[in-house]
Amino acid sequence: MTELHIAIKDLRGALRSRFFIGVAVFVPLLVTALFFFAFGGQVSQAGKGPGMAPVRTVVVNQDAGQLQLGRLVANMLSGPQLRDIVSCTEVGDTVVARRVLARRQADVAVIIPAGFSAAALDSAGSAEVLVLADPVKTIGPAVVQAVLQRLLDGLSGSKILLNTYRSAARAAGVVPDGRVIAGLMQQYQEAAQGGGAAVAVRAPGAGEDVSAMFRRMMASIFSGLMVFFAFYTGAYTALSLVREHEDGTLARLFTVPVGRARILGGKMLSVVGTVAIQAVVLVVASTLLFGLRWGQAGSSALALVGTVVASSGFGVMLASFIKSTRQGGPVLGGGLSVAGMLGGLFTQAVPNMPAALSKVALALPQGWVIRGWNMSIAGRSATDMLVPFGVMLLWGAACFAVGVLVFRRRFA
Repeated sequence: MTELHIAIKDLRGALRSRFFIGVAVFVPLLVTALFFFAFGGQVSQAGKGPGMAPVRTVVVNQDAGQLQLGRLVANMLSGPQLRDIVSCTEVGDTVVARRVLARRQADVAVIIPAGFSAAALDSAGSAEVLVLADPVKTIGPAVVQAVLQRLLDGLSGSKILLNTYRSAARAAGVVPDGRVIAGLMQQYQEAAQGGGAAVAVRAPGAGEDVSAMFRRMMASIFSGLMVFFAFYTGAYTALSLVREHEDGTLARLFTVPVGRARILGGKMLSVVGTVAIQAVVLVVASTLLFGLRWGQAGSSALALVGTVVASSGFGVMLASFIKSTRQGGPVLGGGLSVAGMLGGLFTQAVPNMPAALSKVALALPQGWVIRGWNMSIAGRSATDMLVPFGVMLLWGAACFAVGVLVFRRRFA
């Protein structure tokens, strides 16, 4: 049990260290808190993001034609498909519409001219739908204009339909029948209205779980911080062997008749224990403080274990090549920062990263660890995690083997 006793003693010292509390735990949580409160203030706690308010629209329908195409446009603007983005009210005339617009009781006024249906029947006729807008508003009028353009483009198809019928009738020596024209237009209206139901239009952000999206993004950012500091803690804890060697305490410890291999084993075990406590504390604290979600229990457990093994092994290997504590700061700071950058720990929130960088990341243990966390956060199952988990274990075991071999040769 000598290895366990040594590990527990070193672990107690680490937990009492201001470095462990400050750098290994406090700093990642502090950085995440800054991101969270800087960008999460507009996120509703109920889980619904603030959607765009419906555009207040008034409609004046002056069309009195037989086909009532003006009525079709008015009904479409006030229909259920557009209810989330357009709040439509019909008024009697343009004077009322202009007054409502001037008082800023509406954002947009749509005026359907007289003879709108007749213009659709006449191949040479034309009629313009007038859109009046509050000059202060920009997005709302653009939205209504885009909706109207879609409707009018569809109605322009009716004119093509009628022209085709008239041309065919003339070619056959038949006088175009008004009842046939009315029937064709009725069928076209029904098809246009039916086709509109297949299009789902909604306000940007309305009904979307923006809070969950934000927390997934924060979990992705925090996972990069957590992995970086896990690797740093593993290396810094392993560096205690170098510090104790310089202080002479390691030489005195080697005089104990238990074998140097077991003493080194206890030191390595303390590295694993320290990183494990750090990772568990960060995951639990981020869940309780910020509501971050780490995926399914099995997946997050595999990612957590893989993080501990890979970061501990890498830290032991890196520390084994450090000759003195003076070299420790530059080597740990520079080496781990470069490895973290190449491993993708600092680009978690950057979309569409180049494929070359993703391939480079998989050449480092950091890249596989962060890949495991990303898969877990995305909701992948534990079965899907087996490959990155296995690679993390292999990286950790290989780095452990190299580090222990170097330390044994140094202290032989």
